Amino acid sequence: MKKTIPAVILSVLIPAFALTNCTSEQMKAQEQTLKLVVNDLKNQLEAERAKVKDLQKQINDLTQQLNAEKDNVKKLQAQAAQNKQQFEAEKTKEADLFKRINDLTRQLAAERTKEKGLQRQLDALNRQIESQTAAAEKEQKQNEATYNQLLRSLKDEIKKDEVMINKYQDALTINIAERILFDFGRATIKPKYYPVLDKVGKILQSLPDKFIQIEGHTDNVPIAKDYVWKFPNNWALGAMRAINVTTYFIDHFKINPQRIAVMSFSKYRPLVPNTTPANRAKNRRIEIVILNKSLYQEMERKHGLPK
Repeated sequence: MKKTIPAVILSVLIPAFALTNCTSEQMKAQEQTLKLVVNDLKNQLEAERAKVKDLQKQINDLTQQLNAEKDNVKKLQAQAAQNKQQFEAEKTKEADLFKRINDLTRQLAAERTKEKGLQRQLDALNRQIESQTAAAEKEQKQNEATYNQLLRSLKDEIKKDEVMINKYQDALTINIAERILFDFGRATIKPKYYPVLDKVGKILQSLPDKFIQIEGHTDNVPIAKDYVWKFPNNWALGAMRAINVTTYFIDHFKINPQRIAVMSFSKYRPLVPNTTPANRAKNRRIEIVILNKSLYQEMERKHGLPK
């Protein structure tokens, strides 16, 4: 930048150059004036230098402040970056929590659905139990009624020890002595005792939901040689007697053959030991077993019997 000479200096220098032929006193006066001017300039220079120094100090202070602000900005930027990382971490954590909540909500819905299904099953089982209980109570009452009916109908035969009736929880048994149905060693039913079978048949006919087993039982005496050609053993004798009684019930009382079974136990299920003639007579019998519907249904499930 081009410096300019102050006007006061010019006002002194111009006359000085113009008055080169001045006296010594004039010269001294002019020199004195110039010294004053120079001093003034020095003072101005010092003042300017002081201003410059002050400005330099202000610049330094501002520079320090600027650097401090820059450091503060860096710290703020670092804090912002850290906050951003924390925000992203919290955001990820929040997303994980929402996902977990959604998963738990789905699991809860599935469990509630499962619970409803189990409740339906439980309700169905309770209804089934109630139905089975009602059916069992009904069957028990029916068994009691049938038992009493058999006692009334066969009271004369029971007194003569020709028939014996037993009541169990799920079954009734009617034991008919061999002597009133068959001749010794024979399987043909004696017509004289059809009325006894008729009494039983009428009651069986009134129980269409029962399952009936007709069992032939013998004593332990082997088949006489004269009859071996017809009944090779007690199995065959017991079976034929049971078959003939079953056929009588089917023919005369139209009992459904699908709910009746024929069985022979030979000598292997005695009522009493085969040690005396009287005991052996008790063991020779036709046993009619009346089974509850629940037992019959259980047999259906196990053996595929017709309904």
